[in-house]
Amino acid sequence: MGSFCHNLQRDYQGSALASSHLTVDSTAVNPQNILSQLKLPDPLEGKNTAQERFLLNGHRFCSRSEAACGILLEKYIPGFTLTKGITYQVPIGISPEGHVRTVDFRFKDTLIEFHPPRIWSRVTRLGDIPTRKTARKLRKLLYSGKLPKKKKKMIREKLRSILKTQYWKRRRKVIDSGGVFQHCKLIVIGNAKELYEQVLLVLAPENAPPLETFLREFSSLQKKCKECPPPHAA
Repeated sequence: MGSFCHNLQRDYQGSALASSHLTVDSTAVNPQNILSQLKLPDPLEGKNTAQERFLLNGHRFCSRSEAACGILLEKYIPGFTLTKGITYQVPIGISPEGHVRTVDFRFKDTLIEFHPPRIWSRVTRLGDIPTRKTARKLRKLLYSGKLPKKKKKMIREKLRSILKTQYWKRRRKVIDSGGVFQHCKLIVIGNAKELYEQVLLVLAPENAPPLETFLREFSSLQKKCKECPPPHAA
């Protein structure tokens, strides 16, 4: 476990470092200190490999959640109409590799990005964790069986907050470097509740339904999405 475990020793009372696991006094765990030891840097902006694989109400989206966001924004925000390249999947810059970078939605001077923090790495993608090594250490910590559920939940919530902030900074940098939407406000949301609270209640509070109704609509729209090949693969 190397230096990661060495640093973590200061956050555990009576902890001992073994070759295969951590022995900890779970009552002494400080989620903030644990996360600070992960030393999460801002990873470089990767290639834009998103594909429009989901069809809903005649529009193509890159995810079921993005589709639900778009349909609900159009329903509840007066003056918002889904127009590709203008109000959704809006180009904001070009990557060094020549890929077009986009933001999910735009309404007047507000840019909206739906991005749930991705904690775990996969075989071909790291999510929002900068390295596989860091992902393995975090997974081992949370699945060690040494921490109570409450503390694991606190760690996950804090980690999601950190990753969301980092993502906002990366997207803000791309937007500012593009020079077209520098004046626009950027909102990054990670779930339907945040869409309701941070977007709908701000941009069109008079049209907002009860939260429970909105969440049911969001879930229903996700299920109605049809998965299909992206245009260039059809």
